[in-house]
Amino acid sequence: MYLFETQRLNIRKLNKEDYKILYPLHSDPNVMKFIREPDKSIEQTQKRMLDMISYSKLNKDYGLFLAFTKETNECIGWALFLHAELNISNPIEIGYRLFPKFWGLGFATELASRFLKHATEDLKIKKICAVTDPEHEKSKSVLRKSGFKYIDNREFYGHTCAYFEVKND
Repeated sequence: MYLFETQRLNIRKLNKEDYKILYPLHSDPNVMKFIREPDKSIEQTQKRMLDMISYSKLNKDYGLFLAFTKETNECIGWALFLHAELNISNPIEIGYRLFPKFWGLGFATELASRFLKHATEDLKIKKICAVTDPEHEKSKSVLRKSGFKYIDNREFYGHTCAYFEVKND
């Protein structure tokens, strides 16, 4: 069941079998270059996904969402929409991770923009953030195109990150 759609994508919440789809994404060194070490096993990906599903059960509007092309129903990757670092005292974060064959096609901007619209219009969230590696220029460009404003560098997920924000006053 799809929860959201964009012009080119259908989007649904993560389920417990999706680790099979996502292991190639999470284990790819090129994908993970600016994020963390790639997953070394499918079990590692499975554990991360089960942790995300547990978070989603406690926070029904938030979690990890898989995105599929409307044209071929192929998974392009995922978007996250959750409390940064899974800490409910942190602002809601929007993020994305795509399979390399879908890079540079505007899908990341499409996902980030859709979740930003959901956050500001549907849920009336006052502050939404996004973080990326300070050296990841393409990701920073996606965030700017999606409506985020660079604020400064901050510590998130054990790393110094470029911190972006949207305030919905």
